[in-house]
Amino acid sequence: MIATTVMLTARNIVWNRGVCFAVVFWFVSLFCAVYILNRDAQFQLLTLKSLVKTSDKVEFLEKKNAELKTLFEKCYFGYPPWRSRKRLVRPTPPNLVPLYRVTNQPTGIFQAKIVPPLMPRFNFVPSLEYETLRRKLYIDFQDFWWFISSQVKKVIKEKKKKVPELNDDFNNLLSLGLEYKRSILKDLSSISSFDGHDSWRWHELNDLANLVQQRIERLQNPTDCFRAEKFTCTLIKTCCYACVLHHLTYCLMIAFGHGRTLIVKEGDEHHGMRRWESMFLPISGTCGKDSLQPNTIDLMPLSAYSGRQDFLPGTIPKDFASRLIKVHSNPEIWWTAQFLQYLMKYQPSVQKALNTFANETEFFNPVVGVHIHRPTRFDHTGIYRPVEDYMSEVEDYYSRLNLSYPVMEKAIFLATNDVDLFEEIQEKYPDYSILGDGNFSLFTVQENQCNVVALNAVLTNVHYLARSDFLVCAFSSEVCRLAYEVMNSLIPDAFNRFRSIDLDYYFEGQVPERRIVTQTHLAQNPDELSLTNGSIIFHEGNLWNGYSRATLKEQSFNNSKSGIYPSFKAVKVLNVVDYPTQRPHQFHAPQINKLSMAIGNRFLDPRYSLHHKLANT
Repeated sequence: MIATTVMLTARNIVWNRGVCFAVVFWFVSLFCAVYILNRDAQFQLLTLKSLVKTSDKVEFLEKKNAELKTLFEKCYFGYPPWRSRKRLVRPTPPNLVPLYRVTNQPTGIFQAKIVPPLMPRFNFVPSLEYETLRRKLYIDFQDFWWFISSQVKKVIKEKKKKVPELNDDFNNLLSLGLEYKRSILKDLSSISSFDGHDSWRWHELNDLANLVQQRIERLQNPTDCFRAEKFTCTLIKTCCYACVLHHLTYCLMIAFGHGRTLIVKEGDEHHGMRRWESMFLPISGTCGKDSLQPNTIDLMPLSAYSGRQDFLPGTIPKDFASRLIKVHSNPEIWWTAQFLQYLMKYQPSVQKALNTFANETEFFNPVVGVHIHRPTRFDHTGIYRPVEDYMSEVEDYYSRLNLSYPVMEKAIFLATNDVDLFEEIQEKYPDYSILGDGNFSLFTVQENQCNVVALNAVLTNVHYLARSDFLVCAFSSEVCRLAYEVMNSLIPDAFNRFRSIDLDYYFEGQVPERRIVTQTHLAQNPDELSLTNGSIIFHEGNLWNGYSRATLKEQSFNNSKSGIYPSFKAVKVLNVVDYPTQRPHQFHAPQINKLSMAIGNRFLDPRYSLHHKLANT
């Protein structure tokens, strides 16, 4: 009995302990389950918050990436982001010159004014000294390299037969020096992209361009054309496209300077108005040939012009000269380009043809515009130069560009009057894509030069040459100079986007370019000029070997001496004149007071003004 009771008691104790253990285990399990579920909810909440933050960061980075992409395109190409950058692989043409196929371009982009999407307000703008020095560093180093390379080549030529074992050493020296030059020029070019002022430069020049276009538009469209004072300009030039545009530019600048409306008159049969008006819109919407009388004066050709020279090419307006000088290295070229831009307003049919050409011809970036003019029995302009002279500059540009980013495809846009050059360049430089229409070459010879097809051919070539990333040509050709002028109306400053293989830039009949000597120079040989600090010289051109040619007027203006001098020892003097903004100038009025400015440390220093110098001679 007692044993049975003990067994029951032990069994109850075991059972009670089991129940207690089960209850405890259940509570522990429940606690763990609740804890785990709560932790999972917190983890999910944290995960959700993290995803939201990550999404915000991704959106922010996408915006930054778009901004950096825009900056990248502006830094390396200098063009707004609508420019196509497709890399295309095309089969080499079997023979002769086909119409090379190209990528599509948005409709109407060629006529639109380039305005990049940048901020309209700027809290800080660079100083004149900074902008001047930045450009001067690039130009002076370029002149320095031309000097060094020309001297080394001269030594190689002289010692080639005497000490032939030195040829390899000198060639290696040139090769390494060329790499140094490319690297330094790349860095100097990048300063303008990374100094934070590129946006300001775009908008400053765009504001000035809009101001000029509005003034020309207002003057060319008077409310009462019959009473308005007018100039007439006759199409009498003997070439086809480029020099006619330069002639009209001269006429428009003279008319603008005197506050008169310009009317273009019929020329000879060689330059029919119908042919010209088929390409460009009329320059006046209120004045036509029926409004010639009264108050009309006929303008002579530039070669026979004997009036005031204040408003000829080579001058800039006084009212915004300080702004223009700060933002552009060649303000007189920019000023001339504004009148060209006003004249070159395409007819809708021409605009459509350009867009069609863009769809049929593969024009992409980066691309180098190459214009090669061959002298013919009808046209003796310039001298013959081999293709290698042009393509060496093209290769130098792409080698420099390749330091910034890998160039997937090297291309040139070729404009020439020699159809055989397409095939020659393709054979000698097979790694280059040649863009352009070889058929245009057939229409640019003298006997066919002024028919409608020839005009359209030259117009198209100039249009695309000006829109290239780099221009290689000879400034002895008017087509080359015209393309460079148009280029200056499209981008902020094209001073480092061209290479002329012969002459320096000039506008035929322009105001003589004067320079002020900043460093005394003693002539080292009879060909050089001895110059004193502060002297005024008349610049005749850069020789691209570290020297420039100039004429020095001595104490008596009847005596002058022409010679060469180191290019870096003189800076340009700008002719700043009073262009009218409202009231017209009298045509035979006495010459106005002209302010001359020197770009450099002596900017606006009266001790170095031209009139001060001439008054003391």
